[in-house]
Amino acid sequence: MFSVIFPGQGSQIVGMGKKFYDKFDLVKNLFKEADDALNFSLSKVILEGPKEELNLTANTQPAIFLISYSIFQVIKKEFKIDLFKAKFFAGHSLGEYSAIACAEYLDFKETIKVLKIRGEYSYSLKTYSFSSHSKYICQQKFYCFVHYCFRHF
Repeated sequence: MFSVIFPGQGSQIVGMGKKFYDKFDLVKNLFKEADDALNFSLSKVILEGPKEELNLTANTQPAIFLISYSIFQVIKKEFKIDLFKAKFFAGHSLGEYSAIACAEYLDFKETIKVLKIRGEYSYSLKTYSFSSHSKYICQQKFYCFVHYCFRHF
């Protein structure tokens, strides 16, 4: 028995995934798909930085998702390992989205767009003086709303 577990925000570093990007066309295609979906070069931010730009929550969240999703796809498709035999898919915070997308419950493009919005919204909450509990409730309601919009509109 095994599980597939994905990292959350804080695991980012400029150049992450570069060896996968250089070696696998599948990864290059996913990076291009992400850039197209977001209308900016997330690939450049991930591969070249600067670190300050990668560390912006609005970039960090889709970046970590893109790397996690890419590595998962390489393991599954290039190495022919059936990761769907896993007992559990899990992730820490942002990693939950990677787990859900890799388990094929969310679409790749849809997820990367939601994470861009989630990152922008999370950052904007830092400028308000809500209590931590109120902030958490607002975040969760917002995320549910965003997911609903992407699914139904």
